[in-house]
Amino acid sequence: MLETVNKKYLACILFTASVLIFARTIQYDAVWDDARVHFNPANQVKMDQDVSAFWTENSGMYIPLTYTTWALVKQFFSAGNFNPAPFHLLNVITHSINAVLLFYLLLLLFKNKTAAFFGGVLFLVHPIQVESIAWISEFRGLYSTFFCLISLLLFFKQQETGKNQLFFSKGYWLALVFYILALLAKPSGIVLPLIILVLSWRYYKEQLNQVAKLLLTWLLPAVIFIFLLMVKNPESNVSFVQRFLIAGYTLFFYIQKIIVPYPLVACYGYTPAVVAANFFSSIAFILCISIFILLIIKRNKFPDVFTAFLLVFICVLPVLGFIPFAYQAHSTVADRYAYMALIGPAMLLP
Repeated sequence: MLETVNKKYLACILFTASVLIFARTIQYDAVWDDARVHFNPANQVKMDQDVSAFWTENSGMYIPLTYTTWALVKQFFSAGNFNPAPFHLLNVITHSINAVLLFYLLLLLFKNKTAAFFGGVLFLVHPIQVESIAWISEFRGLYSTFFCLISLLLFFKQQETGKNQLFFSKGYWLALVFYILALLAKPSGIVLPLIILVLSWRYYKEQLNQVAKLLLTWLLPAVIFIFLLMVKNPESNVSFVQRFLIAGYTLFFYIQKIIVPYPLVACYGYTPAVVAANFFSSIAFILCISIFILLIIKRNKFPDVFTAFLLVFICVLPVLGFIPFAYQAHSTVADRYAYMALIGPAMLLP
């Protein structure tokens, strides 16, 4: 249907539509924890301090690239009293660019403009994305996804053009650089090598062994950030068995929210204690395991469904609850954690 349309026009349509849809958020105020956590002068992380401090201090989540970018925005567009508008605009622009980057990635993988375009539309307008776009603080997730998508584009474009010289290619090493930038924007980008493996299995099976070996070089930055996460993770009274029940419930929550985005409100209050005490947690865990086993068995018959499920699982893996994280004190689930996971459903469109 769109095969005769220039891909640049389609990219412009996606970007423009995104800006128009989310432009109203630019007028929104900051929510209470934007100012309290990130933009309060009394806070240990200050937008006016020497940016080098962002790279040498870990105030709970190591996101120095995000803080540096915020500091630059504040310096040039929000001097004096804190003005949320430039930061909301930054979120809108970043999300719009992400939709375009995903379109180009899907076009590279699908070789089909129509499927790639509507995959970008799904990522662009899905209601679960609203929290990430409208909440200033979640620029970190948008930013990390931005670098992840660039890394994926570079990696798979190199696979298309230099299949036998991947390790020695500029594209491969640039992809690694952008992977590191994604980690510096938000540590959730750590799952990128797993995403590459899944997409390689689906679209470049003949190169899968080579890709798996090459991704070993990505272990060093991943291990460093795992250490940073482990050092700052809070203690938890949740048992080993309960962690799996919580993970099953959490994964089912995101799958349900992606398929049927209701209710259209932020879902907080699902603390580990609440989830572990919920009888449905056991059912959700069994359902997720059953779906996973069934898809493994039928992976060659339904490769796109298997790929989509794996990508959703991988993208939310850091916040499923296997490893405790600070925000679990308020809720073990949040819409923003599924932002990059929308890449998964986009794989169902070919």
